[in-house]
Amino acid sequence: MANKYIDLSGLTRFLEKVKGWVTAQGYQTSEQVEQTIASKGFETTTGAQAKADAAKAAAVAEVKELGYQTSAQVESAITAKGYATASSVDSKVGAAKTELQQKIDAAVASAFTYKGVKATKAELPSEGNKTGDVWHVTADAGEYAWDGTKWEALGGNIDMSAYMLKTDMVAITTDEIDALFA
Repeated sequence: MANKYIDLSGLTRFLEKVKGWVTAQGYQTSEQVEQTIASKGFETTTGAQAKADAAKAAAVAEVKELGYQTSAQVESAITAKGYATASSVDSKVGAAKTELQQKIDAAVASAFTYKGVKATKAELPSEGNKTGDVWHVTADAGEYAWDGTKWEALGGNIDMSAYMLKTDMVAITTDEIDALFA
């Protein structure tokens, strides 16, 4: 038997069914709640947002009318005096972070040194190794790294047979979704 999953069209159908069930139970949609709130003379979220936007616009206009400087004007004045602005500091910090990440990446990339391929683990050299030397062993398809005293397995094959294949998945049908609400 195939395993079922819900695809986009199934999810849309499921949501329609849930909304229908919620309405049938006597619950209201968000639109109905907004209408009820407005009919009682209370402020709706839409109305409150509009009032907040209007208040913000009025405050900005008042600041401009009083002659206060905008953030762009303040930034221009700071730059003219030779001081660093927030954006220039952020730019320098970003550049420093990028440079640091590149150095970290280079250090991590050089942590291991690939040495080659051996048929078995027994063939790995016991002398002349440096910490971080890595060999691939074909017998177990594994990688081994020298830790300074011995060879340590870095990994190997992973048995994926217990995982589900995409071909084992079948989208749930709209009839099956309808049956959930029957």
